[in-house]
This record gives sequence, structure tokens and C-alpha cells, in this order.
Amino acid sequence: MMKKLLMMFVLVIGFILSGKAQTGNLSGKVTDENSKPIPGAVITIGALQFTTDATGVFNINGASFEKGEISISAEGFEPLVVPFDITKTSNNLGEIKLATSSNNSTINEGTIATLDMEEDSQQQSAGLLHSSSDVFVNTAGFVFSAAYFRMRGYDGEFSEVMLNGLSMGNSENGRSMYSNWGGLNDVTKVKESVTGLNPAHFSFGGLVGTTNYDLRASSQRKQTKISYAYSNKTYTNRVMVTHSTGLMENGWAFTVSASRRWGNEGYVKGTFYDASSYFLSAEKKINAKHSISLTTFGAPVKKGMQSASTQEAYDLLDNNYYNSAWGYQDGKVRNSKVKNSFEPTTLLTHVFDINSKTKLTSTAGYTFGRTGTTALNWYNSADPRPDYYHYLPSYQTDQNLIDAYTNAWQNDESVSQINWDKLYQINYLANYMGEQAKYIIEERRVDMKQYGFASYINHDLNKNTFLSGGLDIRSYTGRNYKVISDMLGGEYWVDVDQFAERDFSGDTITSQNDLNNPDRVVKEGDTYGYDYESHVNTQNIWGLAEFTYSKVDFYAALNATTTQYWRVGNMKNGRYPDNSYGKSETQSFFNYAAKLGATYKITGRHFITGNAMYMTSAPTFKNSYISPRVSDKLIANMDSRKVLSGDISYIIRHPRIKGRITLYQTN
Repeated sequence: MMKKLLMMFVLVIGFILSGKAQTGNLSGKVTDENSKPIPGAVITIGALQFTTDATGVFNINGASFEKGEISISAEGFEPLVVPFDITKTSNNLGEIKLATSSNNSTINEGTIATLDMEEDSQQQSAGLLHSSSDVFVNTAGFVFSAAYFRMRGYDGEFSEVMLNGLSMGNSENGRSMYSNWGGLNDVTKVKESVTGLNPAHFSFGGLVGTTNYDLRASSQRKQTKISYAYSNKTYTNRVMVTHSTGLMENGWAFTVSASRRWGNEGYVKGTFYDASSYFLSAEKKINAKHSISLTTFGAPVKKGMQSASTQEAYDLLDNNYYNSAWGYQDGKVRNSKVKNSFEPTTLLTHVFDINSKTKLTSTAGYTFGRTGTTALNWYNSADPRPDYYHYLPSYQTDQNLIDAYTNAWQNDESVSQINWDKLYQINYLANYMGEQAKYIIEERRVDMKQYGFASYINHDLNKNTFLSGGLDIRSYTGRNYKVISDMLGGEYWVDVDQFAERDFSGDTITSQNDLNNPDRVVKEGDTYGYDYESHVNTQNIWGLAEFTYSKVDFYAALNATTTQYWRVGNMKNGRYPDNSYGKSETQSFFNYAAKLGATYKITGRHFITGNAMYMTSAPTFKNSYISPRVSDKLIANMDSRKVLSGDISYIIRHPRIKGRITLYQTN
């Protein structure tokens, strides 16, 4: 199947390259309001993009159309759409000035600043530009992100995030982890976003939408920036330092960025935040056709987390920010739930301007690292969580006990929070008795590595037709396991399943977590409990055709995907001795998708759009296995998901007002 997909991609490229080329040129100089050159400004004609050089000049050789519009955007400036007609005027557009952005966003929705098109105008109206999120997307993504707001109610796996054209979705669950490049605000401003089902020139897209961040050094604004921010949210302090050379006369561009975010405690007591990030990018413009860039970044994050609790606990303390995950140890706050993650990424990107009509962008990437979350574990001992229902007043039947528990909860933090001293003392007693530890801190780890390659091509077939197509290949391996993070003063732990011991009393086989190493004694840093690998391979190919006319634009897109995944167990579980150890059967899926849509231009500022899509998608690895930690058993009658979706929108794009009203439905 993979060979067939590659052959289809080659045929698409061959068809695109066979398009008849026309000659001509178009040039100009992009400056700010004070006539200072803006290097690295993005010039877009149809589906193709170009950038200005170190002096702000662009020169597009072999332009395939005599008249139309170009959109110009640069970080920190308002975007601009400029009409041209080289049959009536010079092919040099002269100096084009960009106004400083009022909200300092990078690339906003295109604003037609030089045209005021009437309904009966015979000149072609500009289509919608999708170079950044609209106001709803920006608000929902930032203001409501703390509440895990889900766009249109869809899960995160239906939103695609790409860096330099390479998808960053986790192959196990389909979600992209923004924390992997958190704190790199200065270098993640250049992006192209598509909302909902609308077409993108770099991907087939998802139900929620698609965003592609351009991290190349030549795309970054020339600057040296040092900033400090104070916040009362996740962290309290942030320092960022960024230096970018822009595209220099020797064809090189470099960008370096670093940040530090920290906070001892937020609104929720016991939480903390400690994060750093780095970014390095170097790009060489080899000649007028080729440029190659190498980008690496990472964002190690360590944070104390909050535990969910019951309404009774919140009412007892009159505090909706109550967090049961912490307690005092030696007079200091200690959180039992700490997340520690670091998954650095390296990208190698090649941009090939084949001619003025055709552009090929390819990126190879590698991501590796770890994510782990700690938690309390205990054996044959009382539950250490302070809000365990046995410890709440409502569980008591005697009024005197109810009053005593209520008083203790409200006045004694050794009752309402984790009593670390008590846990240590119980473990010391277990040591004295020659027994295993009663309490430990475990870390649930996922160590991953993912290789990826993506390539997409954009081609102006003629003045009315744009073609795009691409492929995406990824190979993912994740190791899921537990380690003992802290023995809490205990000497050892025996790797058996205490729940199986309870449910199958006297059965020494069923209670083993690993029959290959029965009753194994483990200590701090050792793996125990479960240990398995997830292997996921995906291959994707897509194509898009867009047609632009004076009053109506429309498009059609196709997508084909193959997926293979399997589980490799590193432990032979006593409950599933025949379904836990070694390589499982490989699950394979072939999926496809098709979508089409149209835009009716009421005027150059008022639009009506409609989209429809049918797709099938393979179940994710996480949703396929009933209990992947201990078994490779699959859910019954597993099959690809079938999705039918559509939306219709009214959009206004005015220099002072932007808005959108959308009706949508998905089955």
C-alpha cells in the first residue's frame, strides 16, 4: 500500500510540473511606515509564497499572470493586499508600506486595504486569506484554554498542528502537545491557520482546523528582544530573550530564542511551575531556487498538579481551589502529583522554488523524549489520600464523630492534606519488621521517539486554478511503564498485583506482574507494574484543486491514509499470560476522505462559504486495546470511524470590523 501511495504522489507532481510555464516578472520593496526595509516579509500570489530579501526587495521571475493581487504579511505589521496589472502599469510595484499592527499579531486575516470592490465590479474579488485564526479561534484558544475548551465540541485529535509542514500529532492518541514548544512565543508567530473544513495549501486538514507554523530563520523578524512578564495564572514570572538576524545579504539567517517561566504557587495551593525552553534555527538560501534550514527546539517542563476532589471537601474548607495532592514535609509544601516532560524536536526543511508557478516544501523531523507523572501508591495499608471517602464526615454515622471529623478537617492540615511524616514513620516501622514498604511514589512514564517526513507542492496551473498535494510519513515508538520514584524511607517493594491478590486469594500465578520475574524485589529507579511498547506507522497522501473566479471560488480535495500499529509487551502478566508478552498481531487500516466547498463573494468584504466532508479514520492506539498495560486484547468489532460533516458561514472582512457566523453539523 505504501508503494501505491508514493506512486500516486509522484504522478501528482509529474502532472503539476507538466503545466505550461509563462514568463514575466513582478518586483517591489516592502517597508514600514518610516520607509525602513522589512526583510523576510511573506509575499503570497495564489498558492505560492515568496519572501523579501535583506533590503526588503522581492523579485518574482517568470510570473504566470498579468494581473491579480498579492498579499503581503510580516510579523508585527498589518497585512496588505495589493492589486497589480502589468498590462497597464509597470511590473515594479515600487515601495509598499505596511502599517504597524495594533495587536502585534503576526499574520492576520487578509485586509483589502487598497480596493473597495462594488457588487457589480467586473474586477475579480479577492478570495478569503487563511493566514491566522479569526477572533473566535484566538479567544477560544487562549482565554478558555485553561478550561480545556473544545472547538465545536470536537476532541483534540481532530485538530492538526504542523511545524514547517510536518504534523506534530502524537501517533498514540492523535493530539498535538503545545507544551513541547511552550515559551517560544517570539518564534511561533509566523503561521497559517485554517478554521474548520476550509482548504489548506499544506495539508488536507482536520475537522477543527489546521495550523502550520513557519519556524525557518528567514521567516523570523530581524530583532533583538528581551521581555519580562508577570502573571497570576499558571506561572508568575516569564523572561524571554530572542535574537534574529533576518535574511542577510550572504544568504544566511539565524534565530536564537530562550525563555524561563516559573512560579512557586498559583491560585491552587501546592502547585508550582518550572519550565525552560530553547530554540535554534539556521537557514541558508543557496540560490534563487533552493534554501535549506535546520531547526531544533525543546521545552522541559516540571509542574505540580491538582487533584480532583468532592464537593463535600470543597464545602468543608469553603475553598473551590482545594487540592488534596500536597502536604507539609519538614515544614515545606510537597506535591505528590508532579508532571515532568521534555520532548525536543529537530527539523530539516528544504524549500524548492521550482519556478514562479511551483513551489515544493519538504521537512524531515525527529522527536524524542519523556513524559512522566508521579503518584502515591500503597500496599496492604490505609489509603493515604486525605479526601478518601472513609475520612470524610459524611461517612461517619455517629454525630460526635461527624463533629470531630468536621473540626479536624477545618482546623488541622495534617488531616485535610497528605501527612508525609506519617507515611515515612509507617515505612520505618515496616523496615524494622523486615517487611516491604507500605507507601511509595511512582512515576508513570512514556518515553517516545517519532520519525517523520512530509512534503507538499503548490502550483498555479493558470489564473483560475491552483493545485496542491503532499504526503506525510511517520513512524512512532512509545515505551509505557512505571518506575519507583521515591521509596519514602522504605527499603524495598515486591512487584506483585495487590488487586489480583485480593480477588484471587492464594493464586500466586495470577498476582504476578511479570511471570518471567516472579516476586521480583524492586527499589528506587526500578521498573515495575507494567512495561509495554506501542508502535504506530502512518502514511498519508492528499491532493487539492482550487478554482477562483470573479464571484465564486470552489475547491475539491481527496485524502488517503494507511495505518499500522501493534503492541510489544515486555512483561508477562499473570492475569493474561498468553496475551501480554511479546509482539501482538498488527492492526492495519486503509482510510480515505473527500471534501468540497465554495465561497460566494457578495462583495470584496462580504462572503458566504460552505463546506462538506466525508471521511473515515482509524481508531487510535489508545482507544483500541482494552487494557494495554497488561494485555493486547482489542475491543470487539473494531472498525474505522465514519464522519460526515458540513458547515456554512457568513464572513465579513472590513478594515475595522471582522466577524463570522457559522452553522455546522457533524455525524
